[in-house]
Amino acid sequence: MEPTKNIAAEAASILQNHEYLSPLLFDQNNCLNNIVKNKLQLISETLQKRFVCFFPYAKVVDVVLAGSMCSYIYNDRSDIDFFIFVDNAVPDDPKTSKRLLAAIDKFLSTLYWRPLFYGHPVDFGILPADDVRRTGRNHYSLLHDKWISAPEHQTFAFTPEQLADKYAVYYQNLKQYMDSLEKTPSGLLTAQSYPLALNYLQNLRNQAFDSKEFFKEHEYCENYNLYRLLKHLGAYMQFLNYISDSSRAAGMKQP
Repeated sequence: MEPTKNIAAEAASILQNHEYLSPLLFDQNNCLNNIVKNKLQLISETLQKRFVCFFPYAKVVDVVLAGSMCSYIYNDRSDIDFFIFVDNAVPDDPKTSKRLLAAIDKFLSTLYWRPLFYGHPVDFGILPADDVRRTGRNHYSLLHDKWISAPEHQTFAFTPEQLADKYAVYYQNLKQYMDSLEKTPSGLLTAQSYPLALNYLQNLRNQAFDSKEFFKEHEYCENYNLYRLLKHLGAYMQFLNYISDSSRAAGMKQP
């Protein structure tokens, strides 16, 4: 599972800090281009007709564009992330509503349908109205055609080389933890180890997005960019695939 790419070069690629927001999405006044707006609205309407329409009391609170393409640190491989926020899917039962929407969102994440816009994959989800934290800080409302939380242009407090050095420790800690878990004779995780491994990965993700949401530096903070680097180098997916292979071999539910 060792990453084989040049880590410092990959770190440099994700630490791009542009003067303007992506011209593919926004004009020089940071307003969303009409072509982008219309396409995302079409995707949103398609998802609502296929999923939300089955819940007559559900209310679409907002459709939000978020992620690195709504910041100054986008790159050629950045996804276009947008989310449909739904309230009252199950009337007077917010816990069931959340579980239901979580199931739909998980199903959507398994679909192979990923529209492309100027070469960037469009990633989408359906979330409870109060779950905006999962989408980070930079939010553009498609329904109201305005910024809910506009991006802040800052500078990185570390170089690509410094991030690469920190990543070596970050990755090694992850690998050592995975290596320490109980394995089957074939080298896969046991039924007892599988949830521990998955929880560790999920915690890394949660810590990264907590950093992005709550720290002053937002998406410029070190912890968030360590997680970005883990994903861009393919290591996150390697570990997740290993966990999936282990769960499949043991006849367990897939992560």
